[in-house]
Amino acid sequence: MRLLDVSNPARPRAAAAYVTPGYAWNVAVAGDQVYVAAESGGLVILRHAMLQLQYLPLVR
Repeated sequence: MRLLDVSNPARPRAAAAYVTPGYAWNVAVAGDQVYVAAESGGLVILRHAMLQLQYLPLVR
């Protein structure tokens, strides 16, 4: 997964990257957090302001 800075749409640039644990099924952004539904990693929450990773357990 890559986070792009599109503050200048004519010149987007890579701001950060994260390798998901398995296939990323879905991604949602709310405020400064990115929620990734990752195949074997469950729900991964990334704070894109500081790139601090927080993991929630896989719910079955």
